[in-house]
Amino acid sequence: MEVGQFYDGGCAMDVYISGIYAYMADREDGLEIIDISDPTTPVEVGQIYDGGETYKVYISGIYAYMVDREDGLEIIDISDPTSPVEVGQFYDDEGYFVSSVYISGSYVNVASSSFGLKILDISDPTAPVEVAQFNDDGSAVEVYVSGNYAYVADYMDGLEILHVTGGIEHNIAINVPVSLSSWMINFSYYINWESTGYISTVNIELYRNGVFETEIASDISNDGSYCWTLPLGLVNATNYQIKITEASNSSVYDYSENFEIYAKFITVTNPDRVSISGYNPFLFLIAMIGISVILVLKKREKNLIS
Repeated sequence: MEVGQFYDGGCAMDVYISGIYAYMADREDGLEIIDISDPTTPVEVGQIYDGGETYKVYISGIYAYMVDREDGLEIIDISDPTSPVEVGQFYDDEGYFVSSVYISGSYVNVASSSFGLKILDISDPTAPVEVAQFNDDGSAVEVYVSGNYAYVADYMDGLEILHVTGGIEHNIAINVPVSLSSWMINFSYYINWESTGYISTVNIELYRNGVFETEIASDISNDGSYCWTLPLGLVNATNYQIKITEASNSSVYDYSENFEIYAKFITVTNPDRVSISGYNPFLFLIAMIGISVILVLKKREKNLIS
């Protein structure tokens, strides 16, 4: 049963959903950004069109990677969905026709019709650089990447499976946490890292004093950032480390610098003086109840003496 529709006269070719927005490749109308927070009433909030023909779109982080028949690969900053801005483009002298893209880490895999599969380094989205190409005179129309393999649908040759490490060294480097990081239990923090090579998914673990403590996340997309809520039960210590490992290759990993994890609490030193070293809702409630009981008893004691 249809519950909603958006149509403005264009030719919708592709769509990618991210959060409350649908990013629609609408051919002659470029990229249209639709607010779908209410699926029954989709509303266009942004658009970018530069005269080409948009056929495909892929979203990764704050960027939309737009396949334009006339202009190759266009990279759009969508941090403000109401005002998308082109920040980068790849269109070489071959004038190839881009038909599909797939993002893997800091690389974009481009199915480029008769020019096969092209791999671009997008670590700087404003200046994408071609680093590899595979072409067997077929016609690459779609591409999907999983682990170290690219699966290419070739109009002339069927399914082609390519090992896409291409001599590019796999590497992971954790940026956050650092030695000055001090993270409180039951609060959320971002773990940030960078990678090179075709690392599709990663595992994230917590270590203390070089010993495995707990799994944080398993087989998640290599997006370079993960929001972690520190669980109850961790002890106060300054020798914690985050370990991030390529999910399909355990020999590729990195440890963060040692950092602190701690629990905030309230210490009652005597009935008349409370030393507050932090805050935890549960412990705070218990402490307040205890203080209230002590104060009531002291008041009764004074009344009896008087």
